[in-house]
Amino acid sequence: MPALNTSAGVVELTGAICDLESVSGNENALANAIEHVLSQASHLEVIRDADAIVARTTLGRSQRVIVAGHIDTVPVNNNLPTRLEGDTLWGRGTVDMKAGVAVALKLAVELTAPRHDVTWVFYDHEEVSADLNGLGRIARTRPELLSADFAILGEPSNGTVEGGCNGTVRVALRATGKRAHSARAWMGENAIHKLGPALATLSTYEAASVEVDGLVYRESLSAVSISGGVAGNVIPDEAVLMVNYRFAPDKSVEQALDHLRGIFGAYDVTVDDSAPGARPGLNSAIAREFVDVVGRPSAAKYGWTDVARFSEFGIPAVNFGPGDPALAHTRDEHVPLSQIARIEPTFEEPVLWRRNRDMALTVRSDLADGVQGPYATEQIRPSLQSIVASLPAGYRIEEGGAIEESDKANVALFAVFPAMFAVTLTLLMIQLQSFSRMFMVFMTGPLAIIGVVPALLIFQSPFGFVALLGVIALGGMIMRNAIILVDQIDQDIGRGVAPWAAIVDATVRRSRPVVLTAAAAVLAMIPLTRSVFWGPMAISIMGGLVVATALTLVFVPALYATWFRVRRDSAASDANAIGGAS
Repeated sequence: MPALNTSAGVVELTGAICDLESVSGNENALANAIEHVLSQASHLEVIRDADAIVARTTLGRSQRVIVAGHIDTVPVNNNLPTRLEGDTLWGRGTVDMKAGVAVALKLAVELTAPRHDVTWVFYDHEEVSADLNGLGRIARTRPELLSADFAILGEPSNGTVEGGCNGTVRVALRATGKRAHSARAWMGENAIHKLGPALATLSTYEAASVEVDGLVYRESLSAVSISGGVAGNVIPDEAVLMVNYRFAPDKSVEQALDHLRGIFGAYDVTVDDSAPGARPGLNSAIAREFVDVVGRPSAAKYGWTDVARFSEFGIPAVNFGPGDPALAHTRDEHVPLSQIARIEPTFEEPVLWRRNRDMALTVRSDLADGVQGPYATEQIRPSLQSIVASLPAGYRIEEGGAIEESDKANVALFAVFPAMFAVTLTLLMIQLQSFSRMFMVFMTGPLAIIGVVPALLIFQSPFGFVALLGVIALGGMIMRNAIILVDQIDQDIGRGVAPWAAIVDATVRRSRPVVLTAAAAVLAMIPLTRSVFWGPMAISIMGGLVVATALTLVFVPALYATWFRVRRDSAASDANAIGGAS
């Protein structure tokens, strides 16, 4: 899950939220990230509703304010990822309305004791059909979550408080006629031509500017689409003109429809979509307090926004957010940094180091002679647990250096283990020509571990990557000694020696070269024990080889006798049975 770091600057947070693509219907990843951040804040109660997240304080204040913003955007138009140029952030969502979401999210986490209780709402599906709108869904299913005295919707308003919003109604004007071949047009009635008077009316219509509670709302009446006709040589018998009326919030939807029917009374007027407007909502004391804090003149909101939903609940609501509404949904969407943060010149680090593309602070230390990095890390790790537990969301501590490199090497080594085992078994089978002898020799490999552990403990050496290499090499050395003994026993039995005597004689005869070879390897490792890097491997080989060699001279003969059921009184005639075992 992508992480959002609210402890970073709000500009960086805005970029991170915008870069999490969340076109309507694809908000889940961003919703998850926002929920994760909010759930880390102990002062907030967090409720998830599909891809909408509600977080609220419960401080018992006398009044409650809702701060809401939608997290979806219109489709991307080659304008992601975001880019920062000078004092402007460019990219999809920077205006509508992820810059406002970033400000709200940062405040939600950091504002632990607000003057009023606050409900933070981050909702989905605002840019599509109204019946999918996440805020509307919450209003229908969990209306108690939207109980408040005042609401602020983070719609782009250039940092100006925009009160209320125009209502909207879209109607279909339908004209009917009579079909005929276009070569004999006089025999038909052209439905499209009948829409001419309606188009003429629209072209000369003068939209009203209506003052509501001190704010002036400009209305508009526009044709938005026209359809009709069945073929290129047929007079159409039906045509439909879609008209959109944006009306001031002093009217209801029914009053707006009456106005349209009065203008287009000659046509069949059918309602396609409608939404009521919202009055400015600036008369309440808490609204006036907010406007005074902003310190700029208020304006009317011409477009329809979700403040109308709050208005239906009797909650005064305003639009207030960064970004120029005229840039919303455009390819050149961008927001001035001054609208999402107060720009203050400060000193900063001349170089920012990154680790795996994340900004990182690296702590390094020199080691005392004879001390290895993994050992030092093990000693420091317990003292870091309290720091790790107190880190804010988005921060973590990673171990680097020898520990990290060793882990990477181990992963690469373990990946080839299956092939290594297969090759080893194949070579043993080629050498011994027997499944029984192959598995018997292979079982001697783990004897090396018996001596490695006490050797590393005695010399206080860590079991790292090089020590693991030593253990792997030891397995080969021990299996080589086992092959020598097993092969010698088989040769003696093949010459007619009784199996029990062959086991004893072969062990006695081969013990000297086996011991001398092991001793030579052990002595050769002594100079390497003083190396900080190669020391663990040398100690592993020395300890494991000494113990495993002694055990091999006892374990292999005993295993051979047990495996093939060789009795002390066995005769040479038993050789055939042993030689035929597989």
